[in-house]
Amino acid sequence: MDDTFVIWPHSPGKWSEFLDHLNSVHENIQFTMETEKDGHLPFLNIDIHRKPDGSLGHKFYCKPTHTNLYLNSDSHYHHFNKQAILSTLVHRARALCNQESLQGELELLRITFRKNSYNDRRIQRALNPPARVSLSPEKPASVAFLPYVGTTFNHISRLLARHNISL
Repeated sequence: MDDTFVIWPHSPGKWSEFLDHLNSVHENIQFTMETEKDGHLPFLNIDIHRKPDGSLGHKFYCKPTHTNLYLNSDSHYHHFNKQAILSTLVHRARALCNQESLQGELELLRITFRKNSYNDRRIQRALNPPARVSLSPEKPASVAFLPYVGTTFNHISRLLARHNISL
């Protein structure tokens, strides 16, 4: 077991006693603990915070050293890779944020994407992806793997698609 989240209903002094007991059970197994600071506790990329009503809220957490630098839009990578980065970050925000913090996180992502040179069209596509329509497309007969080399990759991809080969 690596990380454990515990809500301790007893006094902090009793928690210290319990931690001492856990650490006395086996000399090679030692536990540490972090407690909330100012009502916040970072845990596995999530900031768990105490709301004014006493309930717990959660949102995405990054360490203070995080730079918000991702694959720049001007980098020489296939546009699918670039769009996947944006979509993954949006998906992460939706999965880890509660309703109260989601809009703030999405706005932070919008700013981050702009700082990484993505245009508004790409940002909008990531934040509001089009609905997927399944038309049961024919599965490719085979798949080819090639390194991405700008327009050459796109040209070869179109040629192979005519023969039902996915690139």
